[in-house]
Amino acid sequence: MGTQSTTGSRRSLSRRERLREQLIHDAKAAARVIAATEGPDGLTLAEAARRVGVSSPARYRYFDGRPGLIRALHDDLIDTVAAAVHSQDPDDLSAQLRAGIRAILTWATANRAGFSLLLGDAHRVAAASRTASSRYSPANSAASSACSSSN
Repeated sequence: MGTQSTTGSRRSLSRRERLREQLIHDAKAAARVIAATEGPDGLTLAEAARRVGVSSPARYRYFDGRPGLIRALHDDLIDTVAAAVHSQDPDDLSAQLRAGIRAILTWATANRAGFSLLLGDAHRVAAASRTASSRYSPANSAASSACSSSN
């Protein structure tokens, strides 16, 4: 976390960047605790932000609402699975597949609330709302109107 790759070279993160990364890490940890103790429906960005001491308006600098927080947790899971897969011989697809499945199963059994949040009903509801909101966004309405008026 102390360095970052920029066009092939490595540089130290600034104090601000380190603090931002730490705050994001802490907010995701708080979100995991909330999901485990209160269930997936109890997870809100406001509660995760409150637990790490971030003001209500500032929380949107780090995550795009609750869906953004859930996506960040999902990305962490994907990183875990990718690390397990990449730790195997690149020529042994079977070992890579077993490692990926083992990583998911290990994570899912240790994080039942997280599983429900990321891969269960809560995830499907969030995905459906993202699809519906993008389908009916003002930009899409304007595009639809322009298309229908040109016919």
